Amino acid sequence: GTDAQLDRLGGAAWQARVARIKGRVRIMAEQLIKIAAQRETARAETLVAPTGSFTEFCARFG
Repeated sequence: GTDAQLDRLGGAAWQARVARIKGRVRIMAEQLIKIAAQRETARAETLVAPTGSFTEFCARFG
């Protein structure tokens, strides 16, 4: 295997890594907020269950 690079806590490499990850997390959070807002405002046509034979079919299950 390869040797893993270890950073010193508080060192420049560590701070750069943390900053990069915070940026990626911020982007993901913004995307999730956008998706949640789209889902909140999305509307769909109300479905109406068919009658007749469909009702009889459903009655067989309980």
